[in-house]
Amino acid sequence: MVGNCKYLALRHQVEDKLQYCNNDSLDIISKQPKEGKKNKGGLRFGQMERDVLLAINAFNTIKEIWNIDQIEIPKSKDTGLFYSNKNSEMIKTNQYFIICLSYLRSLGYDISLKNDTYSIIDFDSSILPISKEKYFGSDDPSDLRIYRDIVVLPNCLRNNVINSLLSKPNINVKALHKEYKKLLINKNGAFHKFFEGHRSNHCFRSVISPDPNLPLDVVKIPYGVNIGTNICILNRQPTLNTSSMRFMKIQYKEDKTISFNPLLCKSFNADFDGDEMNLYGLMDKNLEKELKVLNKEGDPVQDYVLCDYLSLKDLNELTFYGITFSENDIKIMIDSGSKGKEFNYNHMFINIGKVTYNKKIYEINGCYYKGINECDWYLLSMITRNNTASIALNTPISGYLQSVTNQLILGSE
Repeated sequence: MVGNCKYLALRHQVEDKLQYCNNDSLDIISKQPKEGKKNKGGLRFGQMERDVLLAINAFNTIKEIWNIDQIEIPKSKDTGLFYSNKNSEMIKTNQYFIICLSYLRSLGYDISLKNDTYSIIDFDSSILPISKEKYFGSDDPSDLRIYRDIVVLPNCLRNNVINSLLSKPNINVKALHKEYKKLLINKNGAFHKFFEGHRSNHCFRSVISPDPNLPLDVVKIPYGVNIGTNICILNRQPTLNTSSMRFMKIQYKEDKTISFNPLLCKSFNADFDGDEMNLYGLMDKNLEKELKVLNKEGDPVQDYVLCDYLSLKDLNELTFYGITFSENDIKIMIDSGSKGKEFNYNHMFINIGKVTYNKKIYEINGCYYKGINECDWYLLSMITRNNTASIALNTPISGYLQSVTNQLILGSE
């Protein structure tokens, strides 16, 4: 070893990962919460999360999340065309529909809604105003115009490629339409970004931590995080199935993390080594009825081999295969040197006694065979994990030195 070496304990900078939103400012174009922690932006409720809600028929929940950008626009009673001034009526729709409609119209298509039936028709560009300027529509996604005999998107829906094409003496219409199409249907296009997913304006994201004293339907978040409600959906991404989301009730605590009962780790496929999770607040208290399906566990609560033994313990077939709870047989196995030590027997059938964790001594009265309480079980789990990590670090001498150094640093704080 040459020179000074510093050993640093791994720290998860929880405060740097914290993000929450509660009715903060909306994006002027999408009418959804802005993106990013710096903007106090909303978290995206994406396509995979939406599909889980569809699978359990939680349509009212989808409606609440998706209606954040709801607006009213005029529609012709005669033709069914939107933004028509002739015999029109105001109907409710969403801002993402207006954005996608503008992209469709720029490609020569339009949507007609008559008798609650949608149809795709050719777009009549003669209804658009003519513009001599290239830049227009900086804050209105519906402001399409004719520029140099071509249907051109408003500036708020363009990218640099489109502006570059419009600046050339001879506009390549084919290349322009290709770019329009990309902005509509690509992975980061308007349809995927605004239609298949929405940003929530009542949400919170942070690192997760365990709290075995919490009920299974309760989650704790920091006092300073106000998302405007006390019920939510707790989500661990990627959302692969219904077990990745749960309906939860919110309580508050002092630190910066999201806390829940560690028994839910299997459901979320999560652990407490820096994982982050999302929390989406719900304003409608009646949504619990349709979301309670998320909290159902279909897995068996007991090991099926154990159940077989308990249900057939009067028979000899299972004992023949070596499945036994005989205290005497385990004692013989230890005394013969085949497997186990004397303390293993004591912990199983007599008393666990004193254990050490973080240089503190704890007394556990009880044994595994008769059962121990939840707090003692949690303490033993932490001790086991700590010992396993120590064994792994002690293998090389460098790992051992780092382990000792980390313990000294943590002990001095």
